[in-house]
Amino acid sequence: MRDDWQNIILFRNHMKSFKEISYDDENKKHMTQSMALAISFDDAIKDYLKAYDCPNETLKSVDAIAEFNKKPVFIEFKNGVLDKKETKIKIPDKMKDSLLVFGDIADCTINYTRESVEFILVYNLDKNPKKPIDFKEEINGHFFRYAKTQNIRFGLGKYKNLYFKDVRTYSADEFEVFLSHYVQ
Repeated sequence: MRDDWQNIILFRNHMKSFKEISYDDENKKHMTQSMALAISFDDAIKDYLKAYDCPNETLKSVDAIAEFNKKPVFIEFKNGVLDKKETKIKIPDKMKDSLLVFGDIADCTINYTRESVEFILVYNLDKNPKKPIDFKEEINGHFFRYAKTQNIRFGLGKYKNLYFKDVRTYSADEFEVFLSHYVQ
């Protein structure tokens, strides 16, 4: 893995604010107001495909890649309802295609991403409310809080250790709190 991955020209050419990257065209809404910069990976992939003379090819990609604690973090913003098709097919396809292209550009292997790269899904809590807590969930929630880990929603936890060092799911408000720890 290149130590200067964030300075690769293809990435540098597509730096945008989280606010801009998180914009939902359909609902005309930003999922975050943060002006911190990240790589608009959707845009970077378009240029990647043009460089290989495949501008009409479609690859799925995460919305952003940012650097936190000197490590890459893949970020996907989802403002709509996350149904089974979205969480079982579309988001995993975005993870895989993004890892493939990122690995090629940044010269890293899946072993590196498994040890160092994280994935965050930022979702709209109003459209994806947590289910009413039953006794089992209440006990699990207690243990997650005690262990200072979080419950990974939407079945995405299975990709932790398979593709990524960690996988997290944050509501838009939780993501703002997360960013506040890294961005001044």
